[in-house]
Amino acid sequence: MSQRQESNDSIPCKLCGQIKPLVNSHIIPEWCYKPLYDEKHRFVLMPLNQQSQNQFEQQGFREPLLCMDCDGRIGVWEKYVSEVFSGGVPITIAKEQNMIVLTDIDYPKYKLFLLSLLWRAGISTLPYFDSVNLGPHAEYLRLRLLAADPGKSWEYGCVPAILLTTKLKERTLNQLIMPPDRGYYWGYQGYRFVLGGVLWLFIVAKHSFSHPKKHLFAREDGTILFGLVDADEAAFMNSMARTIRLGKMQKAGL
Repeated sequence: MSQRQESNDSIPCKLCGQIKPLVNSHIIPEWCYKPLYDEKHRFVLMPLNQQSQNQFEQQGFREPLLCMDCDGRIGVWEKYVSEVFSGGVPITIAKEQNMIVLTDIDYPKYKLFLLSLLWRAGISTLPYFDSVNLGPHAEYLRLRLLAADPGKSWEYGCVPAILLTTKLKERTLNQLIMPPDRGYYWGYQGYRFVLGGVLWLFIVAKHSFSHPKKHLFAREDGTILFGLVDADEAAFMNSMARTIRLGKMQKAGL
C-alpha cells in the first residue's frame, strides 16, 4: 500500500467525519464532462490565467474527500439530475415566454445535488475552485447534506439559465466548463458556475426569502424554471473569449 493511500485511510471523511478509506471524489459530476471528451477520452482544461497553458485531462476534477458511502450518497443525487437532463426520468417540459419550465421534479434530490456541488467546490483544495470560499456556510451545508435535508426553496437558492449560441453547431454550450467565480447577484453574495450547458448562479445565504429572483429558485412542488441566455451577447462570455485570445497572442509573441 502506498504512502498516499495510507494517509487517505487515516483522514476523516469530509461529510460524515468518520475515518474510513477515502475515494477520489468528483467535484463536478462526470456526466458534465462527457460532451468535452475527444476520441482519446481527453478534454482541454481551460487555463485559470493568461500565463497558463492548455492542458489535456482524462478525468474530471477529483480528490480524496469522501468515504465510499458518502460518495455513493451524493452519487444518487448526481445520477438523478443527469437523468433529468438526458430524459431518463419522466418529467414535464414546457416553454413559457423566455423560460423553460420543468415540472414533476424530485425537489429533494435536485436541491441536494445543487447543495453538494456548491459544498464540494467550497471544501476542495484544488486551485480550480480557489474562488469558492464558503466560510461558516460550509459546515451548515455539510449538516444539511448529511441529514439529506434540502431545506426550503429560498435557502441557498440557485438561479439557472440555459446558455444558447448561434455560432456553434450545438445550440447549447454543453461543451464548456468554466472555473466558478464569486460575485454579487441582485445584492446577494454568490458564485457563478458554468457546466452542463447551464449557467448556475448560487446565492450563498441561509435566508434569502426576500431575494428578487426567488421565483427562479427550485420549488418544493417540483417546478424548476430555466432562463435562456444568449451566450454570444453575455458580457462574461465575451470577457472570457478576450482572455483566451490575449493569452494565445502572448504565447505567440504578438
